[in-house]
Amino acid sequence: MAEANLALNLEQVFRENEKLDEVRRSSEALLKQASQNGDSTLRVLGLCKAAQADLMDPAHGSRIAALEKVREAKALAEEHLLAEGAAVVKYSAARIHAKDGGEDGLDQALDLCFQAVDAFHKLGQRRAEASSMLMLGDIHGLLQQQDAAMRHYKEALAIFKEVGDHSFCGCTRHKLSKAYMMKGQFLRAAPAAQRAIDSYKAAGQNDQAQGDCWITLAEAQSQAADIPKVQESIAQARTIFADIQDVASEAKAMGVLVKAYMQNDSPAEAVDVAKQVVTRFREAGDHHGECQALLSLAKLLLPLDPEKAERIASAAMDLMRGLGMSNQLEECKDVKARCDHAKAAAEVEAKIWKRSDFMHVPRSLIVDPGCRGRLQNEFLEFAKAA
Repeated sequence: MAEANLALNLEQVFRENEKLDEVRRSSEALLKQASQNGDSTLRVLGLCKAAQADLMDPAHGSRIAALEKVREAKALAEEHLLAEGAAVVKYSAARIHAKDGGEDGLDQALDLCFQAVDAFHKLGQRRAEASSMLMLGDIHGLLQQQDAAMRHYKEALAIFKEVGDHSFCGCTRHKLSKAYMMKGQFLRAAPAAQRAIDSYKAAGQNDQAQGDCWITLAEAQSQAADIPKVQESIAQARTIFADIQDVASEAKAMGVLVKAYMQNDSPAEAVDVAKQVVTRFREAGDHHGECQALLSLAKLLLPLDPEKAERIASAAMDLMRGLGMSNQLEECKDVKARCDHAKAAAEVEAKIWKRSDFMHVPRSLIVDPGCRGRLQNEFLEFAKAA
């Protein structure tokens, strides 16, 4: 295979932010071309791409199917002494083991990915080498080794700049921004996210990837309590997601704005945005999303207006029953029970306050059944969110 054609076909393997249908089409095209030309290298690439699709497809794919394809590709690469094919097999196998999670799986993925980086470096395939470095960074991130992850991201970024790949520069800068967020370095995260957006603009990508960068930028800005900038970033994200009709991502962006308002002690504004999320799902006909949005709104209103929160939780429960969402019903019942408790507590407080002129009841004597359990659940929710 000519060097130019090989590099072009390798590009189809090393793409970021692809959707499942795009990966499927790419693998089918590679396998069809391999069958027509009798090209073993193309077949290896097509099998590895098909394995990626199996990992991404929860309905029809599986880890076992992905491994079978990678094993077939490995045997083919070894039989025909295909150096590039063998390197791609290592990269694909690393992806599978990284998906497994767990310390053993991640260690195995790390070893395979290092081998892929070294192989592509020796072959002079710079873009493939940088893509493998990017995965190295991701694996280190899963191992909670943020410094090592950032080092590999920066090495990959230098190569993507060298080859002039704006799209991958955007992807890498976004990963760097999120790594800074994980380390709590929000002042570094925001500029990195902005540079990622600029890279995607330079690549002409006004899509999901750029929208996700605007969300990350807003999250970083919210840590500095810069509400006007958060509003601007979320508006940009919403415009992109509205254009591609991605209601779930638009709702995610609005959720960041809700959190920012709450952190800034602006509950009324937060509630208003949360109501808009419910409306967006309803308008889009996404009833499952509407249920989740109603539940989130009830949780938000719980400390502010327990009666209203209870009505919304009840509406969510009715909708969930109609849709057969049995898994979410328990969470909804829990929120409703907390609403009942909050109302009862408010009534007790009101009665004590009325008699405060002639009666003093120490707070330690007020019976609060289930207090410890609720506090523990609320702490777990907070820890999960953090």
